[in-house]
Amino acid sequence: MSLWRERSHWRRPTKQRNVREKNLIRHNAASLAARTLAVAAVLVASAAMIIANAPEARAKVMKAPGSRVAIDLPLSYEISKLYNGFIMPETRLSIIVFEFPTSDLDTIKAQLTPQALAAKGFTKLARAKLKRTDDYEYFTAQQAAAKSSPSELVQPLGRVKKHILLIHEGAHAALITANVPQFYVEQSVVSPEHIARVFATAKIEAVAAPSNDPFSLSYLGPFKEAGKLQASAKLYTEDGKLVPKERGAVRNAVIIAPSINRLPVSDVVAYSRRAWDGFQGYQGLKITEEAKTTAGGLEGYWIKGTATRETPQGAAPVYLAQVILKRKGGGYFRIVLIGKASEQASLESEFAKLIAGFRPLG
Repeated sequence: MSLWRERSHWRRPTKQRNVREKNLIRHNAASLAARTLAVAAVLVASAAMIIANAPEARAKVMKAPGSRVAIDLPLSYEISKLYNGFIMPETRLSIIVFEFPTSDLDTIKAQLTPQALAAKGFTKLARAKLKRTDDYEYFTAQQAAAKSSPSELVQPLGRVKKHILLIHEGAHAALITANVPQFYVEQSVVSPEHIARVFATAKIEAVAAPSNDPFSLSYLGPFKEAGKLQASAKLYTEDGKLVPKERGAVRNAVIIAPSINRLPVSDVVAYSRRAWDGFQGYQGLKITEEAKTTAGGLEGYWIKGTATRETPQGAAPVYLAQVILKRKGGGYFRIVLIGKASEQASLESEFAKLIAGFRPLG
């Protein structure tokens, strides 16, 4: 047999070989499925054991740093180091607290209508009751979450059960959201009744807990701290108000958002451009300048540009600037300036001073 024939014979698939390969694929798939189920069983058993050893009778009152909201939580919960709220590490259950002035209550309620929530991917929306005597709103929903972890194989976080509570007391209000991976709901590790009992204890106290922001600013210029936005972001405005007097109006503001995870940012340039493209509510986004930078000893990238935004008076020109800094140990800081295009020159100067005074604390 010639060399060509030997190679041709070796490369030609046979019926027996195809059968063997298909059987091998089936075996590997079955083996992976078995391992996946085994690891899932360990996760469920581990989480259930930890929760059982921290019964709600042994709950303690917890406040997130800088927060007025106090909640009686079982010992299986911890105060989050990455966002304003709490976490149950064994199940990745998170409780995020967003506080705002009672004067903005109607604005927040407008964002909680079925139509508004459906636009954000919420489904199966249902109102429910809690053992509370105050004026509150409580409902549950389901939302598809972005896959971000290799553990998706054993812990399908693509579906999240949402529990949303809106409360207010005096001049202060809070939106409290529990995010429960559907996996642990289906395995009866975390029940809806558990969240309902926890939320029934939530209250707004007069004194806030000490803050522990992972950054400091030595210069604010014309900006004042207005409060926290969703998750870990903090807003600074010229009047110190969280919500503008005129809904939809363009105002000068700075947002500093530490990442809510510590996943490494391998390519800060590509990440910065994706974040820029992700600006919502703006039309005609255009980059005018971009470059590598450093701030507070961290490597980063800044982008400056323009856009328009619809306002009650029509399309308004907007100036945007974004700096993303890689945090040591993983994660990032995203610092954004949003302002009136007519004030671009002064805003650029003030933003540069603010960035120069930025220091990471963790």
